[in-house]
Amino acid sequence: MNPNPTSVQAPPKKAGVDSQTPASLFFKSTNGNAGSSQAGGKYRRIDKFYKLIGENVHLFNEQNVKIVLPTVSCIQTDCFERFVGSRDGNLRVEAAMAADDNKIISRFLQKDFSKSQKDELALAHSRHNGPIVLRASTLWEDANHVSVNDLFTSIFLPNNSDQKTNFEHFASAIKRIYADAFSSSAREQAIAQ
Repeated sequence: MNPNPTSVQAPPKKAGVDSQTPASLFFKSTNGNAGSSQAGGKYRRIDKFYKLIGENVHLFNEQNVKIVLPTVSCIQTDCFERFVGSRDGNLRVEAAMAADDNKIISRFLQKDFSKSQKDELALAHSRHNGPIVLRASTLWEDANHVSVNDLFTSIFLPNNSDQKTNFEHFASAIKRIYADAFSSSAREQAIAQ
């Protein structure tokens, strides 16, 4: 049999778990106190899943099953808190007084992260070499009496340009998601709860 030189063959499938890196937390604390910054419900569930897979990798090897785990980064609550309540303008107050969602989004996108925030966000971003999906993960997510369904935008980034452009898109996407916490839908949800 003479193989067609233009055909592409998939690499051989190896059993086991393929994960480039474990899930990682960023903005762990600003004052050195353990636990001052938190991760939302989605991250906590992903982290448990990664640990469960890691503890049972022998089962996948025995069954010749391949599992590919994506790179996951969690930007904890301290980043949000520092961004919305920094000394150069309190976005909480501005957002509460804004007339519509577009003004809130515009104001959030105009504001810069501090240098230290940019440095840590750049570290988080550097872990991702391909497309990125940014999702909000709130601390209320697992509460029985609070619903946060559809309050936060999920943003897909192709992450296929130069490093500077990719990082700018990444930072803007985070700001856009942060703005959702102050949207009219979020306010209505808070009043209803």
